[in-house]
Amino acid sequence: MRYYEIPNLCQITTADCDQHLLRQVAEIEQMIQSDNWSEQQISELLQQDINQCWGVLETDLSQTSEEKIVAYCIISTVFEVAEVLRIGTHPEYQRQGLAACLLQALIKAMTHKKLERILLEVRQDNVAAIALYKKMGFEVIHVRKGYYSMPSKEGEGEAKCDALIMQYELTA
Repeated sequence: MRYYEIPNLCQITTADCDQHLLRQVAEIEQMIQSDNWSEQQISELLQQDINQCWGVLETDLSQTSEEKIVAYCIISTVFEVAEVLRIGTHPEYQRQGLAACLLQALIKAMTHKKLERILLEVRQDNVAAIALYKKMGFEVIHVRKGYYSMPSKEGEGEAKCDALIMQYELTA
């Protein structure tokens, strides 16, 4: 596995001091996810102890004095399994390895967090994401046939897309 330089990572919480970061995660969600989650939905999710949000902070603060989130990963951990619920990168920062950095940080934390595996779900037509996940060591373990609905190109009805369940397993 190729190792990426891990940038400025931070954990984003529902604390008052993190509200601007939480808002930025929701803004990126709106830009990149067709089924995006609102700031309120993300906040409610993070109020549960099993869920966490990790963010990558912009490293060039000469442009602004406020911290800026450029990528994020929301995970849920139950016993020895972490599930990546959401992962995203601001469009201006895509293709720079930030999602790989977030996944690598999660993989690196597996032993400390007593995790045995990481699960995620991805649309079968998201070729770039699937390539990244495979490069990071994830394998397809299940296919949910016709899981995603999207408007058909002809404008009538809906087209279906499969969901791939992928897993990274810690080897002893």
